[in-house]
Amino acid sequence: MEVEFRHRAFDMVSFVIRCAGSATLAYLLALVLQLPHPVWASMSALIVSQENIHATRDSMSGRIIGTLLGALIALIVHRSGLWLNVPLAWQLALAVGICAVIAKGRPTIRVCLWTAPLVLLTSSTDVTPELTALFRTGEVLLGVLIGGGLHFAEASLMTLFKLGRYRHIEEQPALPAKLFEAHQRGVLQHRKDVARDYRGGQADD
Repeated sequence: MEVEFRHRAFDMVSFVIRCAGSATLAYLLALVLQLPHPVWASMSALIVSQENIHATRDSMSGRIIGTLLGALIALIVHRSGLWLNVPLAWQLALAVGICAVIAKGRPTIRVCLWTAPLVLLTSSTDVTPELTALFRTGEVLLGVLIGGGLHFAEASLMTLFKLGRYRHIEEQPALPAKLFEAHQRGVLQHRKDVARDYRGGQADD
């Protein structure tokens, strides 16, 4: 049907624009902030940006918690390893092991499993693990905020104009009361449009 096709087209176009925009904006902001590895900002923006607004929200919270957790564990293990003279390879094994225990059964925070190695293995004589953790965390959190923020902005606009998947009540993001009312009106209007097109198609047959 024409109405359904139009909504699906808006879904596709908005998803493509959001993904491209998230990756690019995160990269540019990381450059402005002089973060050493902007790639992590772009990747995080794309990872958290799901097709479903609620999935994006869950992905954002999980990535923030997992990143902070992985960085903290890496720093604690590293400092303890220096004090006890433990080789880096054993520090890596211990940090990842601790993260694995915590992340088991919690897929949304599994990012801690690779955040810990990133902090431990990308440090150098010029950059301390603490500074590395700050950089990696900053890059990831920047991407999370950009990816999630653009998705919520897209959801708000699509709901306001009653377009795409956001005409469905189950996709309704947390929005101000007036925008929510506009969304509900859009749902009812969409149902009327579909019913009218269906009746028109039967008449043509």
